[in-house]
Order: sequence, then structure tokens, then C-alpha cells
Amino acid sequence: MSSPDPGGAVGLSMSHISPPGREAHSTRTTARRILLASDTRPQPVITVAVGGSLLRVQNACYPAPERAGHKRGVVKQFSQDSRRRLTDLMASINRQRLASIPLFMTLTYPNDWPADPATWKGHLDALLKRLARRWPEASAIWRMEFQRRGAPHFHLLVFGVRFISAQWLARAWYHVVGSEDLRHLGAGTEVKRIKSWRGVLWYVAKYMCKAADGMPAGPVGRWWGVMNRECLPIDLLAIPVGHRDFFTFRRVLIRYCQARRRQDPKQRYRPKVHSEYLGLKVFTEYPVMLQLLRAVA
Repeated sequence: MSSPDPGGAVGLSMSHISPPGREAHSTRTTARRILLASDTRPQPVITVAVGGSLLRVQNACYPAPERAGHKRGVVKQFSQDSRRRLTDLMASINRQRLASIPLFMTLTYPNDWPADPATWKGHLDALLKRLARRWPEASAIWRMEFQRRGAPHFHLLVFGVRFISAQWLARAWYHVVGSEDLRHLGAGTEVKRIKSWRGVLWYVAKYMCKAADGMPAGPVGRWWGVMNRECLPIDLLAIPVGHRDFFTFRRVLIRYCQARRRQDPKQRYRPKVHSEYLGLKVFTEYPVMLQLLRAVA
């Protein structure tokens, strides 16, 4: 015996009602076709870090409305977004423009250090100003960390300088901090000359971009920053593309990442695409970028 039709009592046919989810899928498909056919929608953009290792394809987005009087909130932690921005910045460095491999510097405090985070940033700012006065063409990326004893210290990658005397740095930091400990004068700073860009990436992964350990109580301000940003060797090339080319190129990048993971299972980076309208970011060598760009040439 067939089950009664719940819609028969009111003259409805259940066979004409779409199953759950089909209507939503149809709506998304229609919206996509409208957006693709729109002439007023901004174009998608492929961004290439010339000489670097960052390749991004970003879908067309309408500019967000400006928020009048908006102020950035208090920085409470080294968030994933902050870490992502730092990683993207490092991957954008144009290695072809580097006259020399950057120097790696470390600044630490003596046994007695101030408890106010504003004082830490004031000391760092004073040191960076001394560095800029002596080497006007220098630029630096700094990152704050905390030692096991709870004291803050700073790591810096300095570009545009071939040599910095360890004695100059030790004396400069010693006077900036106002330390009266001679042991701190001899062991409070370090300057390393990195031999290769692979070594730079190793230091970046180990010290600059790693997750924050030993989080202090309360906000401490910014965890990283840039000195003399305009002198950083960064050349970003933005290539506008059509909507069809956007989806084509994104599929190419996804397949490239999948092939790379099959060849090397240790590859940790896996691009995430949660929507058909979102872009994609890939870290790879610059010659490989040029080969991938041929997909939309």
C-alpha cells in the first residue's frame, strides 16, 4: 500500500518540490553567472613577487567602505593573521636586487629589565634610529620574542648593509638600554653574517615567523615591524585578468600544489579554498612562477 501524499489534501504535488540544497546551489550558480557577466565588477588580479617566492591570485572584490575615525585595537597576541602578513612580506623579498645577504641581529636585556612594554619599544626605536642615521639606505624587519626568564628580546634582519661591527652594536644597545652591567655589554647583542638565502629562510622560520612562546600577561603592543620600508627590495607585479582566467589559473595552482605534495609528502603547505570566489596563494620559486603564468598568457 502506497504511503499517502502529504500534499494531496491541499492539491500540491510533492514531486515538484526540489530536494534540500538544490535551491541554494541553483541560487549560487545564478549569482556566479551574473557576477561573471557584470561589466562593473572589478577585475581579478594575479600578484607576482618579482625575484621572490610569493604568487597570489585574488578574485575581484568591491572596495570595503571606509570607516571614518576607525582606530586599530590593542594588539594582544601574535595572531595567525599577523604571522601570515610577516610570512608574505618575507616571501616578497626580491633576491635579485640584494647586493648582499641580510645580517641577522639579536638584542637582549640584562638581568634587570623594565616591565613596561612601551619602554621596550622605545629602546628598540632608539636603536633603529641610530642604525638609520649611520646607514641611511638600510632597512630592517624586527620581531619580538620572550626568553624563558620572561625578558623580551628582539630579532632583526637588516638589509642593505654589508657589515655591522659587533662592538658598535653592543655599545649602542648598552647605552640605549641604560645598562650598568658590563656582562651585558659583552653578551647582550649578536650579529651574524648569513652565508646563503637558504640560511636566511632557516633563521626566519626558527626565529622570525614561529608561533609565540611564553606569552606574557596583558598586551605588549606590536610583535613585529619594519624600519625604512621603502628601502626593502620588494617589487610586486599586479596583473589584471578576466574572470574566466581567474578560475583557470586557480585550478592550475591547486593542481600544482597537489602534484608537489605527491612528490614530497613532507610538504606542509596546503592551500585552502573555502569558496568558489576566493583567491589562492602559493609559495614557490620565481622561475616556477613564470612557468605557471603561462597558463593565462
